[in-house]
Amino acid sequence: MIQWNIRTAQHLRVTIRSNILLSLRVMILDKRYEYYLHWSTLKGLNDSKDVEVPHKILYKEASYRVSYRIAQQGEAHTIAESLIKPCVKDVVTSMIGEVHAKSIDCVLLSDTTISRRVKGISNFCDYELIRRLKAYEHGFTIQLDETTDIAGLSILLVIVRYIQGTVAQENMLICKSLPTRITVEEIFNIVNSYFKKHDIYWVLYHQACTNGERQCFKAKD
Repeated sequence: MIQWNIRTAQHLRVTIRSNILLSLRVMILDKRYEYYLHWSTLKGLNDSKDVEVPHKILYKEASYRVSYRIAQQGEAHTIAESLIKPCVKDVVTSMIGEVHAKSIDCVLLSDTTISRRVKGISNFCDYELIRRLKAYEHGFTIQLDETTDIAGLSILLVIVRYIQGTVAQENMLICKSLPTRITVEEIFNIVNSYFKKHDIYWVLYHQACTNGERQCFKAKD
């Protein structure tokens, strides 16, 4: 869980975040049919004649936006329903009216929902980054680094750098826990396995900036 949270937090702090909410809106619209089927089972809305279809999409988008903020700040997922939703309802009630505040109940913010949303955002970031790397014909460079989590366990970080349009981009590619002792060949195998899993070709790779593991990447050449 610590490893996954680090990876998610890193993803949400890099350049992709500038377009993530717009991309999520597109993703939500693309899945509208699946979502409508899910929505029809929600308590209290089955027989509602007043809820327009666009509102349902906006409710889900609002849920994603809150999940995104929670992931950015590294807060517990329970905070959405225990604190954020009541606060939003108080603000809307005070400034707009109680009738409008009732619509806040339509925004799903349970801890399980937030967890699912954050995981969806993380998966989307992975998908979008891999798509960019494959589409960029001029290739990319990577940087390998090591850090530790709050438990003192070693974490391998692989940062990828590439050009999108005329702008240099830097994103987290791999975040994986490491055993106490590991060889440079094993580090290379971790990266190689990730490339194979996602069909990323080594021909796109140009150079690696490392802290001593350069030999294992030279061997690839």
